[in-house]
Amino acid sequence: MTPTEIPGRAVLWCGLSAVGLFALGAGLFYVVTAFLAAEPLDPVVNLLSGFIIEVTALALPLYFFVARRHWRGWAALGFMPTKVWIVALALVAWLVALPLIGTAEEAFSAWLDLGDRNPQFDSIGELLDGPAALAVAVLLIGVIVPMAEEAFFRGLLFGWLRGRLGLPAGVLLSSLLFSAVHVFDVVLLPVFLLGVLFAVIYALSKSLWPAVAAHGLHNTIQLVWLYAAVNHGMPLPGYNA
Repeated sequence: MTPTEIPGRAVLWCGLSAVGLFALGAGLFYVVTAFLAAEPLDPVVNLLSGFIIEVTALALPLYFFVARRHWRGWAALGFMPTKVWIVALALVAWLVALPLIGTAEEAFSAWLDLGDRNPQFDSIGELLDGPAALAVAVLLIGVIVPMAEEAFFRGLLFGWLRGRLGLPAGVLLSSLLFSAVHVFDVVLLPVFLLGVLFAVIYALSKSLWPAVAAHGLHNTIQLVWLYAAVNHGMPLPGYNA
């Protein structure tokens, strides 16, 4: 079984379950923090909880409705073996595309007058008060989150859409959905373009691992740069420059 062969019913249940689980997790967290906690939780706990809720909402439906039900397991979502040189090419492609994405982001923000402040940096920056916090953030945001998001948006949605609507429509629609869930208007275009890049990498490599590697490297570089900006004053566009 390949991602294009995943039944539409499984895709629908994954989508509905992910939305439901995220809403349930966010609702329970709000009730606990607003009514049951003796004092406001640390911002770090709030942010980490949000990422954990996201990963759980994406991964559990994929496991129960796809990986557990098919003999290929997670390979049905694209987690296929690949070669090191293919992963290296994916990272080079990300490196080449990054300046173009940055230029498009600046033009998009200027066109819509969105400002040059990235709210995600403000939120995540609260985490990064030391090397240990950076290590935890890299593990969660640089490793676990990319695996969950790539499995859901490229392995499931892009794979299924490509099989029914063709490659261009699959790339565009899955990238639009990927962008939409990131909420903040200032990052909508760059996240969409990253989604396009990751989908193309997956389509060409026939494995999800190169896209996971590129996604993870992107998040990790941003975390390290943000850490340097927060703790050492290094200029970071969207944060202090």
